[in-house]
Amino acid sequence: MKKSLFLRLFTSYVFVIFALTGLTLVVLWSSIEKHYMSTLKNTLRNSALMARPAILPLFKANRLADLEKTVRALGKETQTRITVVNAQGKVLADSDENPETMENHKGRPEFLEALQGNVGSSKRFSSTAGQDMLYVAIPLEQTNKQVIGAAPNELLSAQYQ
Repeated sequence: MKKSLFLRLFTSYVFVIFALTGLTLVVLWSSIEKHYMSTLKNTLRNSALMARPAILPLFKANRLADLEKTVRALGKETQTRITVVNAQGKVLADSDENPETMENHKGRPEFLEALQGNVGSSKRFSSTAGQDMLYVAIPLEQTNKQVIGAAPNELLSAQYQ
C-alpha cells in the first residue's frame, strides 16, 4: 500500500517536473529566438547602412560592372549576401548569384517597405538559395533624405543565411 502511494506521488511529481520543464523550454526558446532575430536584423541593417556610401555613387552613375564587383567584395568581407534592386524590382547586382537569373523583387515586403523610405525586413524561403532567409532592406537615399523615386537604383537588401 505504501509502495503504490509512493509510486503514484512520485509519478505525479515527475510528470509535473517534465511539464514545467517543457513549458520553460518553449518560453525560453521563443524569447531566445526573438532576441536573436532582433539582433540579426540590427546587424544586417547596420551592414547595409555601412555599405550604402560605396554603392550609391555606382548606382547613380549606372556603373553596373563596378557595382557587381563592389557588392561581391562587400559580401565576402562582411559574410553577408547583398542584393541591389532597382525601383522596378530588377536585381542589378548580387554578392552570391548571377543577377540575370534572379526573379523580380517588386512584390517582396522588405522591398516595398524600403521604397517608402523605411527599413524593411522579412523572413521567408529563398528559391535562389534553397533555404529560409532573413531579408533586411534599406532605401538608397539622396543627401536630402528623399528616396530616389525615378532612378533605377533604390534598394540594398542584405540577407542572412
